[in-house]
Amino acid sequence: MTDPADPPKTRTRDAGATKARILAAAKREFAKHGLAGARVDSRRFVAMVNAILLRGVEAGVICPGVVPIQLNITIAAIGYYYLTNRFTGSILFEKDMMTKEALDERLRFNIDTILRLVGA
Repeated sequence: MTDPADPPKTRTRDAGATKARILAAAKREFAKHGLAGARVDSRRFVAMVNAILLRGVEAGVICPGVVPIQLNITIAAIGYYYLTNRFTGSILFEKDMMTKEALDERLRFNIDTILRLVGA
């Protein structure tokens, strides 16, 4: 157990490193399994997400009861809606919804929204 007097450790996010790890894992899967490596075993995926959520609950950073499937659907919906409504949004809000700045702003908002949803 950690000492309550110790400040919480922060993790530095590195999107480039994360992307590189995901691509490396995908290349290994394709090299090992060919096109069959492109399939996702949904049970393994849900189990993996659930394990991550449970570790977060144990660490006190994620609230208990987050359902992996519902979390995945919510994350997808938040991204999907913005992109599929980019033209309507651009007219309605008189703003180009696809500039780098607009996309960066949306990504920050999406991450903040999900963190607030699952946070303890």
